[in-house]
Amino acid sequence: MVFRDMTPVVTIKMTQAELELVIHSLNLIKSLDVPIEAQWLSPFVSLAKDLEDINKTINNKLRDRQNDTKEESYDQYSTTEVPQD
Repeated sequence: MVFRDMTPVVTIKMTQAELELVIHSLNLIKSLDVPIEAQWLSPFVSLAKDLEDINKTINNKLRDRQNDTKEESYDQYSTTEVPQD
């Protein structure tokens, strides 16, 4: 058996608020003025970027869902006839 990609994959469930807290924590770590080599910070930078992308995707999906709901309610009211006296 040959393993081509030995990178483990982990699934973590968290709320969007928890996700944003992790992003802010990683950004704080990146912003610390500590004499540390760049190679040690690169995983934090990479993880923060990936999590920010995930958060943007969540925000886009939520916005699309809200827009779809608004369009459905608009279509529902626009097709009803108004009684005339």
